[in-house]
Amino acid sequence: MTKTDIMPQLIDVIATVTGNDPEQISPESHLEEDLGIVLDQDFNRLLAKINAEFSIELNPGLASSQAETISDLATLVVEETELG
Repeated sequence: MTKTDIMPQLIDVIATVTGNDPEQISPESHLEEDLGIVLDQDFNRLLAKINAEFSIELNPGLASSQAETISDLATLVVEETELG
Protein backbone atom coordinates (compact mmCIF):
# COMPACT_ATOMS: atom_id res chain seq x y z
CA MET A 1 0.00 0.00 0.00
CA THR A 2 1.35 3.43 -0.94
CA LYS A 3 0.51 7.00 0.03
CA THR A 4 -1.13 7.41 -3.37
CA ASP A 5 -3.30 4.35 -2.70
CA ILE A 6 -4.61 5.57 0.63
CA MET A 7 -4.81 9.32 -0.03
CA PRO A 8 -8.45 9.44 -1.29
CA GLN A 9 -9.66 7.35 1.64
CA LEU A 10 -7.60 9.39 4.13
CA ILE A 11 -8.93 12.66 2.70
CA ASP A 12 -12.50 11.36 3.03
CA VAL A 13 -11.93 10.50 6.70
CA ILE A 14 -10.39 13.91 7.37
CA ALA A 15 -13.23 15.67 5.56
CA THR A 16 -15.80 13.76 7.61
CA VAL A 17 -14.12 14.62 10.91
CA THR A 18 -13.33 18.26 10.10
CA GLY A 19 -16.35 19.17 7.99
CA ASN A 20 -14.06 20.43 5.23
CA ASP A 21 -14.88 19.84 1.57
CA PRO A 22 -12.76 16.90 0.33
CA GLU A 23 -12.13 18.82 -2.89
CA GLN A 24 -10.37 21.49 -0.83
CA ILE A 25 -8.06 19.03 0.94
CA SER A 26 -4.74 18.14 -0.68
CA PRO A 27 -1.70 16.16 0.47
CA GLU A 28 -0.01 19.49 1.22
CA SER A 29 -2.87 20.74 3.41
CA HIS A 30 -1.58 21.66 6.86
CA LEU A 31 -3.64 20.05 9.62
CA GLU A 32 -3.82 23.12 11.85
CA GLU A 33 -3.41 26.07 9.51
CA ASP A 34 -5.43 24.86 6.51
CA LEU A 35 -7.95 22.48 8.07
CA GLY A 36 -8.46 24.11 11.46
CA ILE A 37 -7.63 20.99 13.45
CA VAL A 38 -6.82 21.94 17.03
CA LEU A 39 -4.28 19.33 18.02
CA ASP A 40 -5.18 19.42 21.73
CA GLN A 41 -8.89 18.99 20.99
CA ASP A 42 -9.49 17.41 17.59
CA PHE A 43 -6.46 15.27 16.84
CA ASN A 44 -7.34 12.30 19.04
CA ARG A 45 -10.82 12.09 17.50
CA LEU A 46 -9.30 12.27 14.00
CA LEU A 47 -6.72 9.64 14.89
CA ALA A 48 -9.39 7.30 16.27
CA LYS A 49 -11.29 7.52 12.95
CA ILE A 50 -8.10 6.94 10.95
CA ASN A 51 -7.16 3.95 13.12
CA ALA A 52 -10.62 2.45 12.66
CA GLU A 53 -10.71 3.12 8.91
CA PHE A 54 -7.32 1.53 8.22
CA SER A 55 -7.36 -1.09 11.03
CA ILE A 56 -4.17 0.28 12.57
CA GLU A 57 -3.05 1.73 15.90
CA LEU A 58 -1.17 4.98 15.38
CA ASN A 59 0.44 6.32 18.54
CA PRO A 60 -1.19 9.71 19.30
CA GLY A 61 2.00 11.26 20.69
CA LEU A 62 4.11 10.15 17.75
CA ALA A 63 1.49 11.10 15.18
CA SER A 64 0.88 14.56 16.61
CA SER A 65 4.60 15.31 16.71
CA GLN A 66 5.35 14.01 13.20
CA ALA A 67 2.25 14.89 11.18
CA GLU A 68 1.90 18.50 10.11
CA THR A 69 0.33 17.83 6.71
CA ILE A 70 -1.99 15.26 5.17
CA SER A 71 1.02 13.80 3.36
CA ASP A 72 2.86 13.36 6.69
CA LEU A 73 -0.18 11.61 8.12
CA ALA A 74 -0.39 9.35 5.06
CA THR A 75 3.26 8.38 5.53
CA LEU A 76 2.52 7.33 9.11
CA VAL A 77 -0.53 5.32 8.01
CA VAL A 78 1.47 3.49 5.32
CA GLU A 79 4.32 2.76 7.74
CA GLU A 80 1.87 1.40 10.33
CA THR A 81 0.05 -0.79 7.79
CA GLU A 82 3.39 -2.21 6.64
CA LEU A 83 4.34 -3.06 10.23
CA GLY A 84 0.93 -4.68 10.53
